Amino acid sequence: MITITFNGAVNVDNIDLYDEIFNGQRQNPNGCQIRGTFFMSHKYSNYAAVQELHRKGHEIAVFSLTHKDDPKYWTGGSYDDWLAEMAGGRLIIERFANITDGSIIGM
Repeated sequence: MITITFNGAVNVDNIDLYDEIFNGQRQNPNGCQIRGTFFMSHKYSNYAAVQELHRKGHEIAVFSLTHKDDPKYWTGGSYDDWLAEMAGGRLIIERFANITDGSIIGM
């Protein structure tokens, strides 16, 4: 099994690439179209494009709100810190992309 994932904002800088990759010409061995998982960044995202990716069957996921890359932030943080990063990101994506089916997942 191959998993195609993307991390960061969905916007004018990359949506054409996603359209090219997921152009309907590639299929899984079972004949289904390939899909990707998009670990979303709130900053700079075009939520209409995110909503369209979701409508086309791609998985939309939460990376984190702040994208802090200092391991000390994550290892030293509390449960509430982690929850704010993940649940907060999910709520923002659901609201701005109007994804109301409960399908947004965490990291």
